[in-house]
Amino acid sequence: MSDENLAQNLTDILEKARRSLSASKRLAHEGDYDFSSSRTYYAVLYGMQAMLLTQDISVSSHSGAFRLFNQYFIKSGVFSREDAKLISKLSRKRQAGDYKFNFFFDSVEIQNDINDAAKFVDAVEDFLRTEGFLN
Repeated sequence: MSDENLAQNLTDILEKARRSLSASKRLAHEGDYDFSSSRTYYAVLYGMQAMLLTQDISVSSHSGAFRLFNQYFIKSGVFSREDAKLISKLSRKRQAGDYKFNFFFDSVEIQNDINDAAKFVDAVEDFLRTEGFLN
C-alpha cells in the first residue's frame, strides 16, 4: 500500500471512529445505553484497526484485533495496560448490550466510557500524526 493510500485509509478509519463516538453520545443522550455502549466499543475497535494498519495488518475479527493490538502496541509500551483493560471492559459491555436483554447500564458509567474511548481515539490520532502516518 502506498503512503498516500495508507494515509487516506487511516483518515477514513479515524472518521468512522469519530462518527461512532458521536453516535454513542446521541444514543446515550436518548437513554439508549446498550446501543451507546456498542458504538463506544466500535470507536475503540476502529482505533485499534488504524494502528494495526500501520503494520500492514488488516483483521476481520474482534478477538484478532485485540490480540494483535496487544502484541504490537501494548507489549511494546506504545499504549498502556490500562488501555488494554479499557478495551476489554468495553468489549464485555458491547457483548452484554448486544446479546442480553435485561442488562442495566448506568448513565454516568456510560458517559465515562465514552470519554475514555474518545481519549483512546485521540491517542491513536496523536500517534499517527507524530509518527508521520497522517499530516
